[in-house]
Amino acid sequence: MASINQVTLLGRVGQAPTSNTSQGGTPVTKFSLATSRKVGDAEETQWHNIVCFNKAAEFAGKWIGKGDQVVVIGEIKYNKYTDSEGVTQRMTTIVA
Repeated sequence: MASINQVTLLGRVGQAPTSNTSQGGTPVTKFSLATSRKVGDAEETQWHNIVCFNKAAEFAGKWIGKGDQVVVIGEIKYNKYTDSEGVTQRMTTIVA
């Protein structure tokens, strides 16, 4: 049976996107996205790490800015790495 890994987020860009090119020549753009929901009288905000490649990266780098409201459709990717102190860290990224 097939499986699906897809997420749709509507939120505001936290910082201006950063764009660069990978060693293989692929355009890459990264930015953070805030989504919020009401919990009683309070508001709960979640921050998401977004990464785009190729044409999507070029578009995001050119047209998306801090504070813009955007819809992101992508897949969830879980990463593990070891920081400078030797501690294993985990990071969740949305590949748009």
